[in-house]
Amino acid sequence: MRRIQANRAAATYPVVVAGLLHGVGRDGAKAAAAAGDFPTITVGGQTLALADPINKRLGLSGIDDEKVREAYRLAGMKPPPLPESAGSSRPRVKPMARVALAKPASRKRKSRLRNVRKGETTATALR
Repeated sequence: MRRIQANRAAATYPVVVAGLLHGVGRDGAKAAAAAGDFPTITVGGQTLALADPINKRLGLSGIDDEKVREAYRLAGMKPPPLPESAGSSRPRVKPMARVALAKPASRKRKSRLRNVRKGETTATALR
């Protein structure tokens, strides 16, 4: 399943972050979301608060606002990346694919290989 992080990050806040922006803690944020104090949607079992109504109510400029970034930090979450216009002018670079590393050789195999390098014949060293 594909996830579109950029749109989701710009349009919603986690409920805990929305609660911190309103001045309540983690449990209070979940209770406020259940009571309907701020609009939420549920995506894949995760409840997210809509960002536009919260930004308008609190006078925030969005994800690039310092109060929002501080709320993410207090919630122990990594904030989404800033939009291209607000961030640096460096082009985005795709992450490299993971490379499967070879399994390290066992001690026995290492010693046999060392013996081959010292001059023993392969037949006697790999017995």
